[in-house]
Amino acid sequence: MKFLFTLTLFFLLPLFSFTQIDSKIKQIWVSPNLYFLDLRQNDIAYFDYGMGYHEKYELEMNDSIFKLVFYDRIAGIEEKRRVVKSYKIVKLTKDSLWIQPTDKYSKLFVESNRGYSSMYHTDKSSVTLTKDDVYLFFSESSLYDENLQFEELYFSSTPCFGTCPAMQFSIDSTRTILFHGKMYVGKYVGDYKGQLKKRTYGQFIEILKSSALDYMPRSFPGGIDAPNYYLKVKYNNRHKEMSGGSFVRYFNRPLFKFLLHIFKKVKMKKTSAFTFPAIPHITNDR
Repeated sequence: MKFLFTLTLFFLLPLFSFTQIDSKIKQIWVSPNLYFLDLRQNDIAYFDYGMGYHEKYELEMNDSIFKLVFYDRIAGIEEKRRVVKSYKIVKLTKDSLWIQPTDKYSKLFVESNRGYSSMYHTDKSSVTLTKDDVYLFFSESSLYDENLQFEELYFSSTPCFGTCPAMQFSIDSTRTILFHGKMYVGKYVGDYKGQLKKRTYGQFIEILKSSALDYMPRSFPGGIDAPNYYLKVKYNNRHKEMSGGSFVRYFNRPLFKFLLHIFKKVKMKKTSAFTFPAIPHITNDR
């Protein structure tokens, strides 16, 4: 699903009242690339680019326009300037929010093909803004996969400049885990086998259902001295693979938190050595 939509605005322009918008918009909204916009409060909003930057804004709402406002101090100038990202609500339903940036600066912050750094450093004069620039966000609840059928998961993580757990393991639908620990995994250094308790496995499945796996990017950015991850999930007669750094998207963070602490949640016994498949290198996003 493409993030930028060219739409017939006549079709998308119902008349909104402030009351209609106010009652529907108070949700967490998630883009197809798993950025999220939290509009649950009356006067405060949060935007997360999926890379650990959770930004707080003043929220201003007026009819079909909402504004995200923050105050920035330019180097050498004491007085803060008022910086505004402004969007027109083109269409709003229980499960979807379609917005149109009102200026070039605002467009930079909803573009799916721009990284966090380029959003701040791209010259807005080079950005083209048209009336057909419309962006889609889904409600958080609508991305929950009630019918997810889990088959198998494989995960590996590398060391970092610190105490990041380095390990490889697989979990299958019988709740069996095969685990190879390398560093910072407690007592589980070497090859181990165990079974997740039903409660722990149930928590794991609930996290998968809430992880928007269909939208998970194929690669994540990382940082210097940070760990690298590889993840492969087989579900619903398909599979999803991801590799890259530790800057994972908002929707995927609970899953990675669970996986990185799995050796604390399950009892395992030493077993004979086993071999995991080679980890492919994935570079293309999505």
